[in-house]
Amino acid sequence: MKIFAFLLLFTALWCLDSLTPSLGYRPVLEQFQAEDGLSMNTVNDLATDDRGHLWIATQAGLNRFDGEHFRIYSKQDTPYGPSGNHIERLLFSSQKELWLLTLSDGLNLYHPESGRFEILGAEADLPLTGIRELAEDKQGMLWLLMDDAKVWRYDPKRRQRLDSQQLQTNTVSQLRFYATPSGDLYLAGDSLWQLDDSKSWQQMTILPQSAQVESLIQAKDGSLWLASKGTLWHWSLGTEAVPYSINQLGDAGIRHMVLDPQQRLWLAVDKRGLLRFTPQTRELLWQPNSDGKTIQTLHLDDSNQLWIATKGAGLGKLDLNQEAMGKLLPNSFENHNLGNGDVRAIFRDHLGQLWVGTASGLYQALESDSGKIQGFKPSPLASQLLDKAFIGFIKEDSQGRLWIGTRGEGLLIFNAERDSYLHYRHQANEPGSLPANTLYSLTFDQSGIAWIATKEAGVSRYLGIEKGFAAPDATPLPKTETTSILEDNGGNIWITSYGEGLFRLKPDGSVSHWSTDTEVPLPSKHLFSIYQHPDGQLWIASSDGVFSFTPDSGQYQMFDRQHGLIGDVAYLMQHDADNKLWIGSASGLSWLDPATGTSRNFAYEDGLQANEFNFGAGFLDRDGSLFLGGVKGLNHIQPPALPARKPPAQPIIDELQALGQTQEHAPKPWSRQKLVLGVDALPLSLKFHSPNLHHARHLEYQYKLEGMQQEWLNTRGARTAFFPALKPGDYRFMVRAVDIDGNTSPAQSLQLSITPRPWQSPWAYTIYSLLLLSLIFGFSYNRWQKFIEQRKLLQQVASSEQKLQLALIGSGDEFWDWDLQAQEANRNNAFLWYPEPETHLKDTLERCVHPEDLPLIWPEIDACLHKGRQEFELSYRGKTQDDSWLWVLNRGRVMARDQEGRPLRITGTIKDIQKLKETESALRRFNQELEQRVKQRTEALQQSNDELNHTLEELRLAQSELLDKEKMATLGGLVASITHEVNTPIGICVTAASHLAENVKAFNKRFYAEDVDQQDFEQYQSEVADCSRLMLTNLERAAKLIRSFKQLSVDQSHEELREFNLGHYLDEIFLSLNPMLHRSPHKYSYQCPADITLNSTPGVFYQIISNLFTNSLVHAFPEGSEGRMSLNVSRTDNGIELVYRDDGCGMNTEVQQNIFVPFFTTKRGKGGSGLGMNIVYNLVTQVLGGEIRLISAPGHGSEFRIILPNDIEVSSGASQ
Repeated sequence: MKIFAFLLLFTALWCLDSLTPSLGYRPVLEQFQAEDGLSMNTVNDLATDDRGHLWIATQAGLNRFDGEHFRIYSKQDTPYGPSGNHIERLLFSSQKELWLLTLSDGLNLYHPESGRFEILGAEADLPLTGIRELAEDKQGMLWLLMDDAKVWRYDPKRRQRLDSQQLQTNTVSQLRFYATPSGDLYLAGDSLWQLDDSKSWQQMTILPQSAQVESLIQAKDGSLWLASKGTLWHWSLGTEAVPYSINQLGDAGIRHMVLDPQQRLWLAVDKRGLLRFTPQTRELLWQPNSDGKTIQTLHLDDSNQLWIATKGAGLGKLDLNQEAMGKLLPNSFENHNLGNGDVRAIFRDHLGQLWVGTASGLYQALESDSGKIQGFKPSPLASQLLDKAFIGFIKEDSQGRLWIGTRGEGLLIFNAERDSYLHYRHQANEPGSLPANTLYSLTFDQSGIAWIATKEAGVSRYLGIEKGFAAPDATPLPKTETTSILEDNGGNIWITSYGEGLFRLKPDGSVSHWSTDTEVPLPSKHLFSIYQHPDGQLWIASSDGVFSFTPDSGQYQMFDRQHGLIGDVAYLMQHDADNKLWIGSASGLSWLDPATGTSRNFAYEDGLQANEFNFGAGFLDRDGSLFLGGVKGLNHIQPPALPARKPPAQPIIDELQALGQTQEHAPKPWSRQKLVLGVDALPLSLKFHSPNLHHARHLEYQYKLEGMQQEWLNTRGARTAFFPALKPGDYRFMVRAVDIDGNTSPAQSLQLSITPRPWQSPWAYTIYSLLLLSLIFGFSYNRWQKFIEQRKLLQQVASSEQKLQLALIGSGDEFWDWDLQAQEANRNNAFLWYPEPETHLKDTLERCVHPEDLPLIWPEIDACLHKGRQEFELSYRGKTQDDSWLWVLNRGRVMARDQEGRPLRITGTIKDIQKLKETESALRRFNQELEQRVKQRTEALQQSNDELNHTLEELRLAQSELLDKEKMATLGGLVASITHEVNTPIGICVTAASHLAENVKAFNKRFYAEDVDQQDFEQYQSEVADCSRLMLTNLERAAKLIRSFKQLSVDQSHEELREFNLGHYLDEIFLSLNPMLHRSPHKYSYQCPADITLNSTPGVFYQIISNLFTNSLVHAFPEGSEGRMSLNVSRTDNGIELVYRDDGCGMNTEVQQNIFVPFFTTKRGKGGSGLGMNIVYNLVTQVLGGEIRLISAPGHGSEFRIILPNDIEVSSGASQ
């Protein structure tokens, strides 16, 4: 929930002569803070421009408000932001220029066309600091008040300082410019100066010398109002100033004041709040500031909205036009408020009493002599019944009796004196009983009979005390939910119902019915109320709008949201003194002129009690004012006093997006004559807004793009037009705003030119045409060339056939051509024997192919003839002219087939391969001999391979033995270290036990001799305790060493997987390595996170770490030197990383390349076996599945980086 520091809860109204308790009819305060988009909650100054924007100066940048959204300009956006964020003053000049005065960053000028801020510094003949105030005179010159009390005159066009004048004052910080509507310019503070026609500042003596002018404003008649502490002064030329003392102010100062169109003064009282003073009546409307925040300045815009700038409490707005709406809420008064704001009925009786019925009780209005409501009090009438009753209607008959209908409690009729009443309730099966207890409305016909509309029982008439109630003797009338009743000028009774439509009961008893499904249909069957205009036209309010209805023709005209009203559901319809209709819906209030069909709409921002009004809660008072009730209170409206509403301002196209990118610092689209974009810049979107500081939320926008569409498109509240694709060409984009009344603004337009891609331009199409002509010419030329070439080809074919014949003769190959359809074969250069004539292919093969080869080649030929194969290649023996056999190679191909796939023609060649076959035979014999030789050689090689495998196995066994010896050597070193470590605590225990035994023996001897006193006994106990503690401590140390050794030795001898904490296991490893490491002059350290749990073979880690440290002790440090060794364990994205470092002598490239090679050592014969680092490498890569890297250089030590896979670590959930 927002906390607004100056909650304008109007709690008291003082007059100078007397106190008046009424605080009703107050405008609604709208509040804006940082959470609403304001850059900060301290506002220094305000200004409005010619486009309708409100500009807000803060200490955190410049804000522009369009009525719905804030836009912030800050120093970080320079040059599209001011030179400094702390802005003291704003001035919108007569040249329609916005000037900004910063605290210490100079004077700025905003250029809306480019969106840039111009900083006026030394090049503009101005300093960046020392300027306190800013103003403009009649000639458009700027006046600057400086820190040294000089006033500079500055020409903004020429960017030149003209002259200056020194003021005589001691309080320059309190001086401020005041420009009047007549063009006069004043400077007020501890004194008052006026700018004369000679551009000289003349000191004026209007107030007493002790009075300091805190604020100044000019009235409509040209007189001045001046404010000083606790007093207002009114001064006209040629007269003395008249004081108006305001005792309630005390010594509080008036920081600023404005005059509204009614010439009422609104005063910003220092640390007290807002005060309204009406000079004509001397009435004060005072709002103390609950938390002591200060109002910095006030600004009244041209829409009669009062903007309130505060220090630390944000920005407030009071729409002074709301006063004409006369809003009354349950909390409008300090006392005597409505107990329930859901107002259902309003009526003023013949006694002048205004009655207000709510959903929970009946109230009397307390009114002043002028008719202004000052509060409410519960009605004393039948209070036991009406105190909590749901009031449905309040009416008065010609006898002055008051009729009050309820929803649930029946009907009450009070006599004219209001001292007695009749109460009617529904009594089942009782003649004349009220037909229902839930009553909606009542009307009196010309004869004075009351007609009552009920919820459950249709319509009923009241026939007097004796006869009671009776339904009209006519059918068909509605039997259930009727809403209202009207008698027209012709004596017809009209009845509306909710669900059954409209009924007319004529004086002769005939009934007519209209609904949505009757022969003459209505636009709605859910009707609320009916009214007859003086011209005889019927008007009906429904759930779908308000419509006029002509019974004779059945014609109607609907007015709804699409036709001028603010909402569709017309709960309330009330005519005013001019017979205009006021229509209350769930969305606001509408005014409709039945004669012209014009309408006007009002929303909550205009001063409505709420946007929803209630059925039947309307009343036209004697003075022509209207009372309209709703769910949150009521409005007391003076229709003639409602201000005219300006049409919406011309929209501003303020943002362009092309290809989804905002052209934020480009020249503003609305400042261009024409916008040229390439088609590749699409999609295109244009953002726009119409500045409206009051009804921005209710503005709709319509746009069209001439050249693509002619009709206006509605954005449905959005402020963006989007065009995903546009053809190249010229367009005109137009946008207009539509206000809550349907009034449209002047259209804003922007010429758009979409240029085509280079290959779609007119020049490109010219080139395309030339290319097409070239293609046609080329095609024709090509056809002619082909004709010439075909003629040449025919000549070449004949020549080729001749050459082919010669080639075949030269190669010795035979060419054959079988025409299977004609059953004939053509052969050229044949060298085999063939039968004469050849009539069948199979017969030729059987007679010309060797009998042994025929079964092999026929399936291939058959596949071409019957199975779709296209070609074949066959080797066989063919018959020669001398009846001998010759090896040939026959290649053939199917050249044509019929529609069923049968071959029609096959061609091919036959080549003599006799010599080739003889060569193949010789090669076959040679291969057989070669295979025999290879077999013999293979057997010899197999024998040698077996001998090598035997030797390799012996080497593996030797290596395994060496590895086991290395492990045993490590374990032996461990045993030796542990033995040395255990000897010390065991020896201490033996010494302590011996000493204890001697002391016990001596003590016992003296005890039996009864030579023990208290001191001896205490000394004996102390020595026993010390010896016990010493033995226990050293035995625990020895046990810890033995447990560690036991675990490490088991891990060394059993390579089984188990879960273990790496940090704890490292502690055990270094406990066992400690004797060896302490015997050296070197220092060591290790670190490991406490939460790393592994599932692995822990003995492997002992071997790796002990070998790394042993390697450094043996190889890294020259004798007599001191070094450092460290082991660090950490998690990485790749797994668990162990980094071992020493600062020893390092390694050269050759040693690094061979360090993991087995049996490689630089200490051969000096204790080095060459297997330590090879074992480390194998354990890391093969057992643990990780990798090890070496980083070293001579003289710079060595680093071993071991990375183990992620899956070796046990997850936290699994470990738990």
